[in-house]
Amino acid sequence: MIPIIWSLFIYKNYEEKGKAFDIVVVQPNIDPYNEKFGGMSMEDQLAKMLELSKSKVDKNTRFLLFPETALPEGMYEDELDSSTSFFDDQKFQEPYPDLKIITGASTYKMFKPGEPLSATARKYGNHQGVFYDAYNTALYIDSSKKFRYIINQN
Repeated sequence: MIPIIWSLFIYKNYEEKGKAFDIVVVQPNIDPYNEKFGGMSMEDQLAKMLELSKSKVDKNTRFLLFPETALPEGMYEDELDSSTSFFDDQKFQEPYPDLKIITGASTYKMFKPGEPLSATARKYGNHQGVFYDAYNTALYIDSSKKFRYIINQN
């Protein structure tokens, strides 16, 4: 009983500190079997997510969260800033300078010649000595117009 009573005491006396802000989470209804990977274009998928976001994001929104495979195009990590999906996200973000976007993406890291290979490195087609890693990546995009943080998981 003591832990329950103590928890109730803490709960009743808790006061929020700091500024409140809004977070918008977007989960489009895209069928993974018939639309996501073949039935619907990457551009249409991203447009659907951005359209859903427009109805909820405002000047008080600080974070916009997209799902794991929100950016469906495979992107090379050293060329992320040239991704078409990245430019669409940037345009959406312009009216909201405090908005940060956290999104999922499929990314690839190409190994340079002589660079140590990871345990999960794969050979790139029939190219001699060319290897890459594929990642399920979480990207953080802020108003600086650059991908700031990359969290990779094989």
